[in-house]
Amino acid sequence: MVAPDYNDLLLAWSSGLKRDTPVPYYYQLKQMIKNDIESGALKHGDQIPTEHELSAALGISRPTIRQCMSELVNEGYLVRVKGKGTFVTGQKIEANYIQRHQSFHTMVRESGLTPSTKVLSFKLIPGIPEYNEKLQIPITDELFYLYRLCLANDEPMLLIESYMPAKRFPGLLEVDFSDNELYATLRSKYGLKPLMLIREIESRNARPEEARLLSIPRNKAISYVTNVALDEDNVPFEYSVSRYRSDRHKFTVYMRC
Repeated sequence: MVAPDYNDLLLAWSSGLKRDTPVPYYYQLKQMIKNDIESGALKHGDQIPTEHELSAALGISRPTIRQCMSELVNEGYLVRVKGKGTFVTGQKIEANYIQRHQSFHTMVRESGLTPSTKVLSFKLIPGIPEYNEKLQIPITDELFYLYRLCLANDEPMLLIESYMPAKRFPGLLEVDFSDNELYATLRSKYGLKPLMLIREIESRNARPEEARLLSIPRNKAISYVTNVALDEDNVPFEYSVSRYRSDRHKFTVYMRC
């Protein structure tokens, strides 16, 4: 039997199915489940009824249910756990990352979740020629290295490595970035005015350490994003490498035609 908590949802899904339309049942059900996840009616960790239970309650075939579930899994809305069932992974965090910059904390709050940050490493390191060149500083100049794990409702979402010219930001090591946002600190403490980002986005498979920190399977696809941040004088002040869980983020692009 389906758990009582799902009675109202199953009734809504059943009544929401349009039997006199060419739109396939699997697609109709998929859209209803996505809407319930995005609205919060279904939350992260909630278990979805079995194929048998859904088929019996909705009056549609198990292969149709299976196609719906498979697409939701592939799109990152659901996850199958062997021997346990199918569970909601949660609402995807939307990043309008091509048109404007948003801090992780802002994106998470706009998604109705609670952000937090764990500082994995923050230290002064020797210059790295490749990164110093991106920052347009001598290759022997030292860098501040800041490595953070960002979470939403205590779920790991994003790894960020930031490299910044040490000479430009004296005293930065005194800041606790588990409680302070980087760009807000650079604005208030140093009068920095960020102007633009040069951003590159690609897909990669998670390495073992990345997978462990992000709580995802090894070799699962992640979104790999690099940024060179420029101030109002077009001088680079940060080079960063970010690794986003692809199952928990989506990137939105607005373009003129």
